[in-house]
Amino acid sequence: MVLCLAACAKGGNGVVKPDPVAGKNTAGAAGAALMPEQDPDTELYGYINEKGDWAIQPKFKKAYSFAENGLARAEDADTGKSGYIDKKGEWAVDPLFGLAYDFEKNGVATVEDPESTLLGCIDEKGSWVVAPKYNFVFAFSENGLASAEDSESGLYGFINKKGDWVIEPKFNQAFSFGESDLVAASDPESGLYGYVDEKGDWVIRPQFVSTFGFGKKGLAEATDSVSESDSDSPLWGYIDKKGDWAISPRFYDASAFGENGLAAAVDENTQKWGYINEKGDWVIEPQFSDTFGFGENGLSAVKDADTELIGYINEKGDWVITPKFAMAFPFTENGLARVQDSDTMLWGYIDAKGEWVIAPKFTGTAF
Repeated sequence: MVLCLAACAKGGNGVVKPDPVAGKNTAGAAGAALMPEQDPDTELYGYINEKGDWAIQPKFKKAYSFAENGLARAEDADTGKSGYIDKKGEWAVDPLFGLAYDFEKNGVATVEDPESTLLGCIDEKGSWVVAPKYNFVFAFSENGLASAEDSESGLYGFINKKGDWVIEPKFNQAFSFGESDLVAASDPESGLYGYVDEKGDWVIRPQFVSTFGFGKKGLAEATDSVSESDSDSPLWGYIDKKGDWAISPRFYDASAFGENGLAAAVDENTQKWGYINEKGDWVIEPQFSDTFGFGENGLSAVKDADTELIGYINEKGDWVITPKFAMAFPFTENGLARVQDSDTMLWGYIDAKGEWVIAPKFTGTAF
C-alpha cells in the first residue's frame, strides 16, 4: 500500500478506476497551514493549525485539504452535499453536489451535476467551464488534456479545458498524462494496455495486462500476460518509453520510482515490501508488511513485519523512528507527519524524531 498519489488499485485485468483527480487529494497532509481533523465529541470535521488548535470549528460531515487556490472541498453536515469553503470556513461554492473532487492547479474542479448525475468541471465561482456530460473525468495534465469517459459510448478519450474532444473516445480506459508525453490506454478489442501520444496514436502497442504512468525516471510499472509466476497474478516489472523491459517482471507488486531513485516493490517469494533501484536491485531488502512512500525529509513510513506497527526508515533502510504507530503518513513540507497512536487509536502529529508535536486527540480518516 504505497501512498504514491496515484490512487489506483492494481490487480485483475487492468486497473480499477481511481479518483479522477488522483494526486490532488493530500490525505493526512500536514504541509498545509490548515489541516482537516475530526472532533471526537461531535464526529464533525474542522481544521486545525500547526499547534493543534481549531482554526475552523468542526461543523462539516467531511472536510478535505485546501487546494492551491485556497479552497477546500467539504460536505455539509445536514445535507451531506459537497461544496467548497475558504480559509474562514465560509462557503465559497455552495454545497450542491453529491460527488465532487478537489480543485486542480488549473483552477477547475470535477463535480457531479445534481440533475443529470454526469460529471463536468466548475471554476472557483461554481460556474460550469466544462459542461456535465461525462461518466468520468480524470485530472487535467500539464499538457491541458484530461481523460474522460463518453456518456454515450462508454469509451474514453481526451478533452481540453473547454470540454472539446481533442482525442476522440476510442479506448476501453485511459488515464492521465501527468508530466509525461505518453499515457496508458487500453485497446477495446484486446483489452490490453499500451501507450498513446497526445494525438491519440499508439506509440507502445497494447500488450500489457496492467500499466501505470511514466514517472520522473522515465519508467512505468507494467505486467504482461506471459509472466512466469507461482501466484495467481502476473508479475510486475518496469518498461521504458520504447515499451522494452528495463526491469523484467519479477515482483508481486510494484510502485513508481521517487525522486530519490527508489521504488517500493514486493518480493515474489516472501511477499514482503522493500525498495529497489533503477536496475531492479534491492537497495532495502524486502522485509516489511507494507510501505507508505518516502516523505519530504527522506524518511519512509513502513510496517514492521513482526509487530505490524509502523515506524520510519531512512534511504539505507535503518530505523530512524522505531515502529510504534498503528498507522502513519509520510512527512510533509512543514516537518510533521500524521500518525495514529497504537494505544488510544487517536491521531496526532510527530516531528522527525518521532516526538509528539500535536498530541493524539483526533478521530476519523484524513481526507
